Amino acid sequence: MTLRQLGDGLLRWTMPDGTVYDTEPDSPAFWAAGA
Repeated sequence: MTLRQLGDGLLRWTMPDGTVYDTEPDSPAFWAAGA
């Protein structure tokens, strides 16, 4: 898994299977991703 912060503050998670998630640091999805 890789994590990249985008210029607008979003975080882009790329999973080993190629799935990509964009989350905001204070969103539930961010914490669910294991941050």
